[in-house]
Amino acid sequence: LPLGDYLRNNGLVEEKEMISCYAELFNLPIIETITEKMADPDVLSRIPLKFLRDQIVIPVKQDDTILLVTSQPSDFQPLDELNLLLGGNTKIGVATRPHIIDAINRYYPLEGTK
Repeated sequence: LPLGDYLRNNGLVEEKEMISCYAELFNLPIIETITEKMADPDVLSRIPLKFLRDQIVIPVKQDDTILLVTSQPSDFQPLDELNLLLGGNTKIGVATRPHIIDAINRYYPLEGTK
């Protein structure tokens, strides 16, 4: 169990505090809101829904850059896999798990997924 999960699960730290710490530690932007404009269906349809839900990560477009939004930036493997799958040159942002899950549920294109 990662330290962040342990701290969260035992009520020792709030989700927003963890995200702020990760943002400062890794010098990453905090993504407060994931909008429909950011959620590109073409990008999302390249990744299995199960992967996004299991890893609690969502790729979004921001200023012509693909941003991998995660609540666990220290979990490098899924971020590396997504970066490769999306052709490289992605950046990382952090958001709370509820924000990411809500965005996945709201914007994942259920029709036409590969």
